Amino acid sequence: MPADFSALPPRRVSAPVLLLVYLAWYMFGAVLVAAIYMVADQFLTSSPQSSAMGVVIPMVAGMSVAGYWAKREGRPGGGRQWRIALLFALVTVVLNGALIWLIASSGVVPELSFPNGFTRDDLTFGSILGAALLVILLLVIRFGFWMGFRGWEKQQARLAAAKNRPPR
Repeated sequence: MPADFSALPPRRVSAPVLLLVYLAWYMFGAVLVAAIYMVADQFLTSSPQSSAMGVVIPMVAGMSVAGYWAKREGRPGGGRQWRIALLFALVTVVLNGALIWLIASSGVVPELSFPNGFTRDDLTFGSILGAALLVILLLVIRFGFWMGFRGWEKQQARLAAAKNRPPR
């Protein structure tokens, strides 16, 4: 198998493969940010309290998936990009929701603990928040796809221009 994927004929990349690539980049980003926050908390007088990484990590993961996807398939149609972005957003919301539920149920973080369980209002609020987060993540991941595909197209244009440039 050649190391240069552009030499291979384009093949459709399956959604599970793209999901695995997305999850790998997402987990790598989350672990990296957590490690940076822990180090910053140890050595700085104030700890970083920003939720911006909740948007940056999925966007960077989307960009990385787009680069992987484009190298193997070229730029897919817009409808397929939206469907894959929706899949990624759903998985991200479910994983984050499960993590929050696990933390809230375990009582590790007292601010998130519900000693009497979740009320109907808690579940309603969580559902609305989850739906809003789903829409935001869908747009952020799709924007990451756009940036990743644009970067890949610019790289291909530069390579084509370098290949067509006359020797000096």
